[in-house]
Amino acid sequence: MISSLLLTFILGMHISLCVSQATNGHKFEIKATVPLPSTDFKPLFTVDDSKAKFHQCFFLCERNQQCIGVEICKIKEGLFRCQACCEWKKVKKYTTLLGASNCTYYEQDLVYGANLALNKTATLSTQEDFSTASSNAVDGITVCPSIEFVAASIFTRDSWLSIQLESTYSIRMVVIYARTDWHAYEADHTRVIVSGDNFNYPCGGEYPGPTQENDVIDFLCAAGTVGSNITILKRPPHDEHLTVCEVEVFGKLYP
Repeated sequence: MISSLLLTFILGMHISLCVSQATNGHKFEIKATVPLPSTDFKPLFTVDDSKAKFHQCFFLCERNQQCIGVEICKIKEGLFRCQACCEWKKVKKYTTLLGASNCTYYEQDLVYGANLALNKTATLSTQEDFSTASSNAVDGITVCPSIEFVAASIFTRDSWLSIQLESTYSIRMVVIYARTDWHAYEADHTRVIVSGDNFNYPCGGEYPGPTQENDVIDFLCAAGTVGSNITILKRPPHDEHLTVCEVEVFGKLYP
């Protein structure tokens, strides 16, 4: 029987070999040795296979712009499950103690550059009150313990926040920072749209929540996601506020 410690060692050896062959030079690092909660990420794909083939997950991940990591879990003797991460993922720290479980999550060491949304023009579909201005979402403040720091809409079913980047970019990731209080759930039921030149690109799929205090949610964009405008959409099953502490956008100038 292969122990969690031995599985980690085998995977680590494989990753070292992959890094020397990878054209982008990115490394996979252990970020968790416990299963990632299903409320913390939405996988791109899941593969169940023998230990001899789970390396295919890393191969596919390295070639998918949305993929930032891979979770490998031993399901039973001779059977492993790979989940490629992610459409969206919460930014959290997990235990990395070896042998903590039969799962190990590896993440690539990626550098995204400067925040393209900082101090750009932002617009809300509606505004809750004078203090919850759309500009609060792009002011660089990522800790929002009270309402005067956030961007918030009125109580409605369809709300949006739009950010104009002023130039066209190839977008890699959009990050939403939730409120730092019990109203953090007002970031639930959100999705990200990148638009420009009459084209709309979804980035990361729909994030259902539940959102907790201090949550940070990364939305990963597929290759070819190009635009000059970022829209955060909220379409909950009933009337709610759309409230965010901060939105960050990462990518590079296009073309």
